[in-house]
Amino acid sequence: MTKLRWRQVGPIALTLMMVAGAGAANAATVTLYDGSLNTAPGSQGWSSNVPAGATQTVSGGTTTLDSTSSDALQAGYARLGVPFGNRVAGYTLRFDVQVLAEDHTTSGTADNNSDGIGDRAGFSIIALGSDRTGIELSFWRADVVTTDRIWAQNEGAQKPPPTGTRFTHGEGTPFNPGTALTRYDLSFLNSTYSLYANADYSSSILTGAVRDYQNEGAPYNIPNFFFMGDNTTSANGSFRVSRVDVTDAPITPTGPVPVPFEFSPTIGLLGLGAWGLWQHRKKQLSK
Repeated sequence: MTKLRWRQVGPIALTLMMVAGAGAANAATVTLYDGSLNTAPGSQGWSSNVPAGATQTVSGGTTTLDSTSSDALQAGYARLGVPFGNRVAGYTLRFDVQVLAEDHTTSGTADNNSDGIGDRAGFSIIALGSDRTGIELSFWRADVVTTDRIWAQNEGAQKPPPTGTRFTHGEGTPFNPGTALTRYDLSFLNSTYSLYANADYSSSILTGAVRDYQNEGAPYNIPNFFFMGDNTTSANGSFRVSRVDVTDAPITPTGPVPVPFEFSPTIGLLGLGAWGLWQHRKKQLSK
């Protein structure tokens, strides 16, 4: 199994925004990726892994990353030093993505615990806060066994096979991530995460307990970390992304709805010190 390798760092932009909603106050939002600049995440402060066999295309305000040529490929974008991340105070990660293609059936190794339900996906996001807890969400376009299309990876002291629960299939939703470019808001507050879609804050499409994956080692023990892409050799996928933001406020049932006001200074890359940690890369995952 190959290890993930990352390259390129650069500046990020900080934009303060008004947050409207019940009980909401002014909140700070940091734009981590802006597709309208027509550059790839690697040019906007992300470390990127685009190995031979994978393709990256920047067009029309989005970046498309495709690893469908082989299950053996791992490709994606990682962000170190993501601001905020205090789940007690609450924070929200926004990412606008569409899963264009995904397959977790051909490798024969996607069902870690042999329960008949796949445990790997060709597109996933990992969001870890300042205390190194968070959630990994996996995205499918289709499956013949379960209606889940977006689902959580379980934590656990051990990883199957033969026994254990780490990186097995957790709670899920039938919401289809392949229909269109979709705005997702992933909100953290205390011990709970909630995922919202299409700026509909009346109810979440998926919610559950935050997870602690630190037993797996890097990158799951890196604070303030975000990843999007294909991080497994048991599946493949293709996705496009147009925007990623982080806001220092959780979502309430009626908000927040970001409304920009006029203030946009630029700050340097946060979390540069964490880069040294990432140089160790992640341990080989049977993922």
